[in-house]
Amino acid sequence: MLANAAHTVLATPELLLLVSAHLAPHDLAQCLRVCKDWSHQLEPILWADFCPKENKHESWNDASMRAALIRNLPLIRTAKIPVTKVFLLELLIHDSETDPSARCTNLTRLEFENSRVEIGISPFTHFSDDDVDLASDQLATLLELNDRLTHLKLPCEFIDTDAPLDALSNLDHLQHLTVVSPEDCEGNGAISNFLRACLPLPRLTELVFDLDQTWDKHTWSTRKLRTIIQKASKERFSRNPTATKIKSLRLPSNCYGKWNPLPLLLLKSNLLDLESCEIPCFDEATDPQELERVVREQCLNLKHLTCPSLSQQEQDGHHMAAFLRGCSGIQSFASKYFCDHAHGFEPRRIMSTLVSHHYKTLEVLELMQCRQMNSADQQEVLSRCRQLKRFWVMNSLGWCSSIGFKFEDIWSKDWACMELTKLGLTLDQFFIINPALGMREAEEKEFIANVARRVYTQIGRLQKLEVLALDIDTSKRSKAKPSDYAWDLTLSKGWLSEMAGLRRLKSLSQPEAFWSKMGHAEVEFIYEHWPSLKEINLQGHILQMSAQSPWLWLLSKRPQLQLVFKHAM
Repeated sequence: MLANAAHTVLATPELLLLVSAHLAPHDLAQCLRVCKDWSHQLEPILWADFCPKENKHESWNDASMRAALIRNLPLIRTAKIPVTKVFLLELLIHDSETDPSARCTNLTRLEFENSRVEIGISPFTHFSDDDVDLASDQLATLLELNDRLTHLKLPCEFIDTDAPLDALSNLDHLQHLTVVSPEDCEGNGAISNFLRACLPLPRLTELVFDLDQTWDKHTWSTRKLRTIIQKASKERFSRNPTATKIKSLRLPSNCYGKWNPLPLLLLKSNLLDLESCEIPCFDEATDPQELERVVREQCLNLKHLTCPSLSQQEQDGHHMAAFLRGCSGIQSFASKYFCDHAHGFEPRRIMSTLVSHHYKTLEVLELMQCRQMNSADQQEVLSRCRQLKRFWVMNSLGWCSSIGFKFEDIWSKDWACMELTKLGLTLDQFFIINPALGMREAEEKEFIANVARRVYTQIGRLQKLEVLALDIDTSKRSKAKPSDYAWDLTLSKGWLSEMAGLRRLKSLSQPEAFWSKMGHAEVEFIYEHWPSLKEINLQGHILQMSAQSPWLWLLSKRPQLQLVFKHAM
């Protein structure tokens, strides 16, 4: 009876489709073999996303696999093709003499993926020029067959030939366009021709260059680039008077000081109505005051910023500061490998400018794998930005970073960010006691204890906090040792009780330095005061952690709690 009931329920097409949304492709393929009805209903879902894996040895020379792909070409909506399998383009543009409708003509998203971009290997280093030319012609045909494409991601090798650019220029429905390359693009012609093709597209709202480009002013003058942009703007709005403008932009990175007129020319054009962008890389001749004026006049709706590469941050801080001054109300600021470095007697520019001009509107600050951020600047963000919801300054670089948040800075001012829901801190027990105070040793210890208590009191006041990640500064600049933090999150000698108010906390991450002295009293405190907790990430020596009964007791009380043990880096 139960089997019949289950069969009756899953015979409902709507319910079957709902269940299928939670299945992996392999499981979905198994379901197709159950019966003809299931196969008929689920096959379009299985083939809607065509994503062959780069690290799997799929035998596309197998006749049955090729036949299955060709048979289902009209069902494909999304194609993510590894560049190592670029030969699949030939199958996607398959021209059936017996059934002309059996072609890949319903794509809305086409992306070329290459994991080796991240480690600096060119996508086509194992292809000859003839291979690239052939793949480019096949890509052009595929684009012509799918003129309603909305998302496109290409390796830069594809934009160095005419056929793909001609097809690209006719994609009037294209909204999101990305070009990637792991290497510096030396020639200007490919990028210029690419701009000619894509800038006139009337629905293009996101344009991303994930590559480095150095312009040659002996080949391309400012006037030539300005003409390209002006003609593109005229064509864009003549093709569609209600054409949208580009709202999200990332331009090619640029070697510091090299001639690069593109960012300023685009900012001055009427092609942009930016809501988010990566701060462009300007050449050293760019006047910061002019840049600030242009941004203030042309980027009225810009709210979300990312910061470019580490080297650019260190060398081009004055242009980034000018860009920040020109913006009217930044809501989010993100960066990877952020480094706000002060050279000699020069002040830190980027973070201090961000806080001083946008403290009323800033909601998100996320600095992943941060290289350098001043402790006093971190305190300024938390003590001035009342709308802040996410603050994340963490790194995986250890001793070569400089992001420790010093206890003496946390002590100095009350935090104002009571809306905070996500907090990631790298703490440093650094403090200086003025010798002029003439404290005895006992008084110094009491003072230090009060400073440390203040740190955890500040965290405990954040009643809306849902994610808390604590780490310790292990850089060569820190004088504190991991053992100095051992008692901090305890009840007998530390200040865990100061965080009793975190009743919305869902996720906690901490290294061994914090949990090593935690026992039954502490996990009972967690059980009582943090009722929403769903995940605890503990880093350190796994065998030592997993054998500890307090954590096992907590799991017995909350079986749904996810306790994750991670090896120390």
